[in-house]
Amino acid sequence: MARYEKNSICITEKFDVPLLLLVRNSRFITKKQLSTLAGYTKSESSMNSFRWRLRRLVRGGFVKVEHCHLNGQAVFTITDLGIEHLELFGHILVSVDSQAGEGNDAARILHATLMNEIRLKLASYRTPQTWISCLEVAEANLTLPGQYAIDYHAVVQLVLGGQRVRLGIICEGKSRSEQQHSTLRNELANEVAVDRVLYLVEDAARERLAIDQLRGVRPPVIVGSARLLRGYGLDAVMHVEEDSGTLEDLLLEAGARCCRQMALPLKKPVESSEKAL
Repeated sequence: MARYEKNSICITEKFDVPLLLLVRNSRFITKKQLSTLAGYTKSESSMNSFRWRLRRLVRGGFVKVEHCHLNGQAVFTITDLGIEHLELFGHILVSVDSQAGEGNDAARILHATLMNEIRLKLASYRTPQTWISCLEVAEANLTLPGQYAIDYHAVVQLVLGGQRVRLGIICEGKSRSEQQHSTLRNELANEVAVDRVLYLVEDAARERLAIDQLRGVRPPVIVGSARLLRGYGLDAVMHVEEDSGTLEDLLLEAGARCCRQMALPLKKPVESSEKAL
């Protein structure tokens, strides 16, 4: 029988590693987001188990609590020790900064937790999907240059109407200049790993600018509000050039079009280190 030093914490592959992966891949995550994405139910026994396990990870120095709260929720990020233990289990990402838990400002926390909310909203539809985080996308481009045209904030693979659609997500943190939009156009011209790009902005003015600046890009760019996507999910109204419709309708059209085209085989998509929701 294995013996452990008193008060030491043994990281288990079945229960602790999935939590550490979610924290690492999200960069920042609230307690509620973490419990939901990890599959804990709202029952008292399930939540007690989750809280006990999370306290262990914090007490052991694998996860740290940020000094800010978001909507009354504590925010967590992984530590160097947590990253090291994930590597012991084979979950290595070159793209992870060794100072992942250091020097993080409020804007990065807001952006990361917004992406978690979008992920949760899409997952609520119970459609088969795979979520590839920004760290995993960056890792793919480091280990296999050109896997994706850019480092998306996430790539999600959805199955809608029996069709698989791969969606690269860009969630704009600040307004891009005309030159930056031009650069993005040129980069996306080489994209073959996703069927559509979802470009999310904060307000209507940026939405109109993005539609005008990204007109004619292939793969087509769906432009919309991050706030609406977080609230309405696939029912949120989005725009592709002069066309508008729900995100689901625009993606169904994309899936049908891909099936009609006799295209060359796409590169094998990167698999997420997490289990599909």
